[in-house]
Amino acid sequence: MRAILGLLGILVLVAVVLIALGFLNVDVRGGKLPTVAAETGKVSVGESNSTVRVPSVEMKDKQVKLPTIDVQKAPEPTPSPAK
Repeated sequence: MRAILGLLGILVLVAVVLIALGFLNVDVRGGKLPTVAAETGKVSVGESNSTVRVPSVEMKDKQVKLPTIDVQKAPEPTPSPAK
């Protein structure tokens, strides 16, 4: 791992020296995004009245058995006698 990092550091150092001496020319200018012309369709949203069948829900009381859980606390610990 150290060898890879050392090699990478040397390569960065060589690149900086080449740019500083003018052997490597890096020219960065502001660019523009490409323009795009697209023909698209149209979407319209609206409302209309219509009759549809919907289910109805009926609520009624029914007796069922449910599981229960009973939790009892552990007894308090008694202090041990001093020796």
